[in-house]
Amino acid sequence: MVFSDHPSYAVGGHHLSISAAEIARGTTVSLDRAELEQDRVDLLTPVTPSARTVRVRVFHNTSHAVMADGYVVTDTFVEVYTYDEPAVDPDISDIQIAERMFYLFNVGDDPSHGEPDVHAIEYRSQGNRSLSKGDAIAIDGRFWVCDSAGWTLISTPRFTASGQHGSTPLGDPHGQ
Repeated sequence: MVFSDHPSYAVGGHHLSISAAEIARGTTVSLDRAELEQDRVDLLTPVTPSARTVRVRVFHNTSHAVMADGYVVTDTFVEVYTYDEPAVDPDISDIQIAERMFYLFNVGDDPSHGEPDVHAIEYRSQGNRSLSKGDAIAIDGRFWVCDSAGWTLISTPRFTASGQHGSTPLGDPHGQ
């Protein structure tokens, strides 16, 4: 038996926590080798953060000058599509998600680019055009605008409920 007046004591590479009062009362601790080995394995197994669900929203810019001028803060946006992206690796950045969205909502419905994505098919079937320069996306409430190359984080933009050709407002019965 191993005694100590310290509340914890390393025994055979394992750390036991037993108070002095428990020892004084004669408390016994059964050490099952298999259980200790499993505890050791559990402690050595790296903890991987679990995947998360990401709320994705797509907004088309309604400015007619956006292709020439790019996004300006006075532009308005119409929400055209939204979905939850399940099982997103916690190490994936917003930019990586944005790049995936750009791909999906440009060629993701085209079988010549691989297996068509259900969200891309639904997006296009609602009459929506390709995601383009000046359009915005929201990832869990963070807004990003598509630049000529890449993405820029923006504050919450101005919204409108009116679409235009190729931009079917979310919930529009004509888009479904």
